Amino acid sequence: MNSSVGSVVVSRRAPLPGDARSPALARALARDVVEECGLAALSDEVALLTTELATNAVVHAGTAMHIEVVGDAAGITVRVTDGSRAVLGPSLPPPMLAEGGRGLHLVDSLASEWGVAYGRSGKSVWFRLDVDDPVVTRAGSGPPATATPDPVVEPPEPAEPRWGLRREGLSRKIRGRRNGAVGAGGVVVKTNEPVVPPKQVRRPVAGRAAAVVPAAEAAGWLTYLTDRVVHELDSTELAQEILYRVGEVTGASFGILWVDEGSGVRALASVGITEEPIDPPVRLWPDDPPRPRNADLLPPTQALADAGAGVALSVALPSSPPIRGRLELGMPPGSLFRSADAVFALLAAERLAVSLDAARLRDTEQTRRGDLAFLADASELLASSLDVDLTLALVAQLCVPRLGEWCVIHTLDDAGDPELVVAVHNDERGVPELEDAFLAPDGAVLRERIRAATVTHAATPLTGPLSGLVLPLTARREVVGTMSIGDPPGRRHTSEEVAIAVDLARRAALSVDNARLYSERDSVAEALQSALLPASLPVADGMEFAAQYRPAGASNEVGGDFYDVLPLGEERWLLAIGDVCGKGPQAASVTGMVRDVLRTLAREGRDLPYALAALNRALVEEASLVREGGGPIDGQTVFCTVAAAFAERREGGLRVRLCLAGHPSPIAVRARGGAEPVGVGGMAAGLTDHIEVEEVSVDLGPGDALVFYTDGVTERRRGDAQFGEEGVLEVLSHSSGLSAADIAAGLRTAATDFGDGPLRDDLAILALRAAP
Repeated sequence: MNSSVGSVVVSRRAPLPGDARSPALARALARDVVEECGLAALSDEVALLTTELATNAVVHAGTAMHIEVVGDAAGITVRVTDGSRAVLGPSLPPPMLAEGGRGLHLVDSLASEWGVAYGRSGKSVWFRLDVDDPVVTRAGSGPPATATPDPVVEPPEPAEPRWGLRREGLSRKIRGRRNGAVGAGGVVVKTNEPVVPPKQVRRPVAGRAAAVVPAAEAAGWLTYLTDRVVHELDSTELAQEILYRVGEVTGASFGILWVDEGSGVRALASVGITEEPIDPPVRLWPDDPPRPRNADLLPPTQALADAGAGVALSVALPSSPPIRGRLELGMPPGSLFRSADAVFALLAAERLAVSLDAARLRDTEQTRRGDLAFLADASELLASSLDVDLTLALVAQLCVPRLGEWCVIHTLDDAGDPELVVAVHNDERGVPELEDAFLAPDGAVLRERIRAATVTHAATPLTGPLSGLVLPLTARREVVGTMSIGDPPGRRHTSEEVAIAVDLARRAALSVDNARLYSERDSVAEALQSALLPASLPVADGMEFAAQYRPAGASNEVGGDFYDVLPLGEERWLLAIGDVCGKGPQAASVTGMVRDVLRTLAREGRDLPYALAALNRALVEEASLVREGGGPIDGQTVFCTVAAAFAERREGGLRVRLCLAGHPSPIAVRARGGAEPVGVGGMAAGLTDHIEVEEVSVDLGPGDALVFYTDGVTERRRGDAQFGEEGVLEVLSHSSGLSAADIAAGLRTAATDFGDGPLRDDLAILALRAAP
């Protein structure tokens, strides 16, 4: 309890939950303050209005709240603060039989003062009941207005205009306030000047208490909206707010804002209409086009007539295409509109048109931003796939449900006929039915529309059992397929959606074509690589062959490493492994020449030094011809490293004659344990006009193995460390007793796992083992 200037002030504050318990708790707190202040005459009104504020907070805010009750000898002030920042404004009184919607109307009718204040965390609704302002003398509860007009009040001229709508009795009660003015709906507008009401004219409105409507302020109340209101309300809520205001200004008991945005007439906002949903008229206007800048008295639409309107004032909204609108205000039978009401209706129509156009621009901008983001994400996703089937599946998934209810993709076969490859439906259970619609005999109409799209290279509407759109997938002026998209549920595609679908089809077609090209290149590279490597290794008694090969780089890039095993009769075999400089088709051509030269000379019975010398001359001549012809390797040298060997079966094992031309020394793995490099190094083939190599012989006993490898194994890196020949010897020294296949696989795994990234060079391993 506080003391203030000789009078006793009682103050109570309490938090309240956001549920049905709050009204009772709020009444109990207010009742305590009323009793302590000795204001029993106000107890009923305080209890009623406190209940209304708490109930409104529970129903409309749904958050926890805080109540503050302050009383003194002059009256009671109650403030309820909740966590919602929804804008509260004036509205028409609810119908007599309505069960709700009377909260602020009761406050407006009974309170001496009331208002709404907005803060960062929510809003506060308050009211004040003064002892010297009994209920029977408040606005709306006095005797009804007579035909004799009230005298015009001539107040002092205001220092500046005050925007808002004052009601009868309200301006009288706040005339002496210096810190704020109460506008329409009780919204507090803070000011440092005394509030002096402007010149006001009181007029009776049928079915309502007499209202004071200053023309200048009423026009401002209709046309001016604060930034907070504009930013916090969407287009529908903003239209509802303006419709409430025009009803307050004109005294119209009913109102509907009809809008047609190209998809049919609908009620965007309404006042005094209890039926939901509101049935729209067949046509927006009885006679199109409506008269511009004119308010017409017309028979009310069925919705207004059903609500009780006997006459309607209709105004066309001067909005930009494609928006068309109609503001319709209704009065009960026997009531009339004033000429000023038509002016206010025109102002409201212009303000509504501005709001709808601005909302459409905002929505269009947001939609376009969303469309651009969608297309960018789609392009990135499609670019990440180089598989044709996966790309087609991604395209269909992107379309549903963003662009339609279903999507079907066809590709064209060699004869140009469409072939269904992907079908996606928003409901997976609808996929079989969707496929049947395109494949069934009665789906000929659909297939005909698909063929039409491939011929015209343009979007074609679908007709027949399914409605939608067929888009050709055109890449580099060639149609690679079609994309059929079903209409969204309950409507056709808009022009914006068609434009997005066309753009997506273009990007999808390029991705599909790129994936096809990559697949074809991959197939060519795979076929070329397979031609440069033996399809299988020979099987022979007394010996085992095994190989491992992993190219570096993309899968569609031909590697420069090779290996070969060629039977030369029943007792003799040629083994070769090499590393050609470069990659791709150039390296493939050199690899093919190296294999052919070695195979040809080996079949002719030439020894290894002669075969490698002949290979060297062939590579030098090839490089010279290419340089003279200005080929792609102009100024470069064609060379390769080669390890070639003849393996012959002999009693007790194998004898291997070996020559090295710049290639790493193979490792002999002994069955008894241990591993050692063998062979004498020489110069790589193709670097000089003449090379010299030395042939050595290696005997392999039962269980011994000879392992050839390329520098992709030894040069495998982990940071600055290399796998090296030491790593090869370490792995192979523990490979005694293993089969040739296990030896080759173990070395490949060890080299691959040693590195900290993808292969930087091709890796080839060839193992020969004498049977144990």
